[in-house]
Amino acid sequence: HKGKLIGDLVECPYHGLQFDITGSCVRNPHPHGNGPIPTKAKLKEYPLVERWGAVWLWMGDAAPNEALLPDFAWLQALRPVYGSGEIEANYELLNDNALDLSHLPYLHRVGLGPASPPEHATEVVEADSSADTWRNTRIARGVAPGEAFCAWNPELAGQRCDQIDTIRWYPAAHVEASIEYRPLDAPQARHTTLRLAMSHTPISESSTRQF
Repeated sequence: HKGKLIGDLVECPYHGLQFDITGSCVRNPHPHGNGPIPTKAKLKEYPLVERWGAVWLWMGDAAPNEALLPDFAWLQALRPVYGSGEIEANYELLNDNALDLSHLPYLHRVGLGPASPPEHATEVVEADSSADTWRNTRIARGVAPGEAFCAWNPELAGQRCDQIDTIRWYPAAHVEASIEYRPLDAPQARHTTLRLAMSHTPISESSTRQF
């Protein structure tokens, strides 16, 4: 992954050996720019699919099954921002965090959640599972949007809104999230929605790369 792409070849940054798409070494610059090809210099190759702006790799020995990919097709209609970071936690803990919508109005009060906790007695909570996915939706009535959403859409400032939070889980480690504010007293004001596609890739038992 630290190599350099030269045409269709990947050059190793250690000695300059170059490898083709099958993982075979095809050029050895030592000596004199055209040395013998080391017979054992072959990289392991993995099947991959490029979809929705991401590259999906099958790292094991089983044949790839594209039907297991999460349905993030909605990304194609947007201008997504991509990023990743390493988190010191097991990937299952990240799943638990993402699937738990009840923490938003408390932990994320100045960010993703409402400006103050909703009236939980009037919340609407829905959940269902289908096609090997699990969905949970919470609707809070008449809340004030948090600071982050008011910064994205100033029309929300001072408005009472319905906050609609939806999580869909694609086991084992892919999560789709949506946080939407719909103004109640000013229907002409723009609705504002943040959509997230998350993939949790284990690095070790205690660390995870979150995309």
